[in-house]
Amino acid sequence: MLEKARFPSTRPPSMEQLLQKLRLYYFLPHFSFTYFLKFALRQSCKSVTELSFPLKSTSLEDVVLATKECPKLKSVALPCLSSAEEVQISELVCKWRDVEQLKMESKPSNFPNLARNISLHCRNFRGLVVSGEITEVDALAIVCYLPMLKELDLSNSNLPKTELLTIIKGCKQLKKLNVNGCIGFEGDDKEILETASCIKEFNNEACKLYYEDAYQSGEWDSDFCLQGYVV
Repeated sequence: MLEKARFPSTRPPSMEQLLQKLRLYYFLPHFSFTYFLKFALRQSCKSVTELSFPLKSTSLEDVVLATKECPKLKSVALPCLSSAEEVQISELVCKWRDVEQLKMESKPSNFPNLARNISLHCRNFRGLVVSGEITEVDALAIVCYLPMLKELDLSNSNLPKTELLTIIKGCKQLKKLNVNGCIGFEGDDKEILETASCIKEFNNEACKLYYEDAYQSGEWDSDFCLQGYVV
């Protein structure tokens, strides 16, 4: 029985390369990721607990299908979705009762609603990975709805110092916090380091107060996500 479904990312060998090989091998000219997903889920007999989608070649319909066929999901890594599709994730979360970890490539515009639904429907939720512009509203949503988080990854985000401090002070159960490559504060800020001293693993490398500082210092990450967009 299949319990973990991890599909290749966009890095070689990519999902598209894998699909192309399957098309040639099985003489299936129209074989797509959706067909591949259906086949994998059929073999799983609804036992999948960990699901990692490829960043590309995936549609919202694929995520909806997986939601129906994987009632025992505990860990989900979502693909790159359009802004219109991302907002629908908050509704799907209501069906992920056993989910403990969620990874999103970019922060949806309705993030507070997503956090609220997670708090209402995912009793064992403990880990979140998301990148984008973290506003005051977003920080308060994390603190109000997800105060029991154990792991939080906001790397490569636009994250002001005030919002970071709000999150650290409000999520007292945090064991691991990753803010590597963030813009909005200096990595060696004394107040931040002191406040985060209670966190077992605090990663704050290559953080800069301004975007221009990171670019000029050569520490700018090509995958840096500004307001939900890869630069």
